[in-house]
Amino acid sequence: AQLAQFSTLEATTSMSDSLQQFVNDQRGDGLMRGAALIGKSVFTENGAFEQPGGAAIEGYLQLDSGADDVVLNVIDTRSGQLINQMSLGPQRAGEVPFTWNGGDFSGAAAEPGRYAFIAQAVRDGKSESVSSFAATRVTGVSWDQDTGKALLELAGSEPIMLENVKRIGQ
Repeated sequence: AQLAQFSTLEATTSMSDSLQQFVNDQRGDGLMRGAALIGKSVFTENGAFEQPGGAAIEGYLQLDSGADDVVLNVIDTRSGQLINQMSLGPQRAGEVPFTWNGGDFSGAAAEPGRYAFIAQAVRDGKSESVSSFAATRVTGVSWDQDTGKALLELAGSEPIMLENVKRIGQ
């Protein structure tokens, strides 16, 4: 009987060691996938992005259905101030790419800082929010002990989980 208990204990210990090795391997895989993105741009939904000062910033919108007009607002996240606004005109359902020229209403270069795109689709005179995606540079990768997932550290923004990246660019 004692021999059977030792055998069961040994099997349980071995299983525990194997599970720990699996967890460590998963962590390494997540960190390596994240590390491959350092220096690249990723697109995240409705996230803030870094404006180095007057630089063009790429993004896109995702429309579930066509719109009579799409209005894109550029907001300074520190002050909440509207920096610029663009009408993208009538659009069909799907992905709508755009580029903000990095300027304010007067055409002057926007100050360096954190900004966000807020988009509205106008349909039959009614306005509704639309998801926007902005390019943000990956500056590092870390590990979240609580979730057991890799986090991408983004220039001028909060870290995000690797799984929340919608698109990768140069």
